[in-house]
Amino acid sequence: MEKWDKCSCGCNHWHVLVKIAVIVLIVYIAASWLKPAEASTIDTSGTAETSVMPDKAYIFLGAETQADTAADSQAENAAIIDAINSALSEMDAKIETSSYYVNAVYSYEKDTPVVIGYKTTHILKITTTDVENAGKIIDAASEGGANTVNDIQFALSDEKEKAARQNLLANAVDDARQKADIIAKAAGVRVKTPMHISESWNMPYPMYDRVMAAGMESAKTSISPQELQLSVTISVNWKI
Repeated sequence: MEKWDKCSCGCNHWHVLVKIAVIVLIVYIAASWLKPAEASTIDTSGTAETSVMPDKAYIFLGAETQADTAADSQAENAAIIDAINSALSEMDAKIETSSYYVNAVYSYEKDTPVVIGYKTTHILKITTTDVENAGKIIDAASEGGANTVNDIQFALSDEKEKAARQNLLANAVDDARQKADIIAKAAGVRVKTPMHISESWNMPYPMYDRVMAAGMESAKTSISPQELQLSVTISVNWKI
């Protein structure tokens, strides 16, 4: 019978290979036992929506002036802006500059541009928590000389938005849990703890209604704020 060769130390190569194979097998079995089993899960999503009246408004208005020189245009514009600030000084409003620029005004003669003057535009951002009187702010600014109203945006104060978000989150999680319970009951399992949760928000700003009594010296501006539609979607991965 053929015998296995021995190494220089007298060991049988076959015995060495067997020992190595046994060690590898033991390590593999131990690793398999120690490896955690993959948890079974259920994925659900929950939604919640609400309508909230805004308690903050941003009004963008100001003055546009044109003169033969840039300096004259800027001076005329500054006088109007000072008058607007004075007219709004007694109102509940924060006033800051939104944009300011001076541009040359051109006339084209035989396709050749010729500077005929300079236009200065100064837009103010007026922030107020007196949403119902936003129209009065526009009227006061107009009486002070404002000749352009660019935009009105409605928003929520930090406190009101935080409270609304907290309620929506709680309701959305409840919705996701109810769906998970229904699925688990039908499958004959039990919902345990959430493994992962993610959220997404949607809070579009509404358009505004602006009504002016045109042709009247004492025209009044009526602003009708709309409710803000807030919604949240929660995605949850539940362990079962």
